[in-house]
Amino acid sequence: METTVRIVKIDKDSRITAVPVISDACINCSENGCKKTGKPFEITNPQKIPVYEGCIANIAINKRIAARQTIWTVLFPVLAAAAGYSLPTVITGKNFSEQGKIAVMFGFMCIAIIIVLLFSKKTKKSDTNHPYITAISVNK
Repeated sequence: METTVRIVKIDKDSRITAVPVISDACINCSENGCKKTGKPFEITNPQKIPVYEGCIANIAINKRIAARQTIWTVLFPVLAAAAGYSLPTVITGKNFSEQGKIAVMFGFMCIAIIIVLLFSKKTKKSDTNHPYITAISVNK
């Protein structure tokens, strides 16, 4: 996935901060935090493309990292919820009511989401996890 950003800051240690360029793609987005001005985030420049503050750049993210993040943040809680729905009957041998299965399923899913949030805050963000600049666009 590629998107367009405006570079707002370049630190002395080559940290680059950018904001998304609001376009037609943002119309259907429900993220209220960045709708008006764009929420700043850090990007990298592994190809050493010459950039400057205010320029418009195209960025992308590594497909493997995006797939891993999707599996971890979406598939893990869904699988936990499925396990929470079926495990009470398997473990106890009793036939649980639908409300009981849903309550356990919801609990498993909440625990999985909390694990994902805690793990994502504890893991060190390496440069390979950041979006990277692929090209410079014409300054608008």
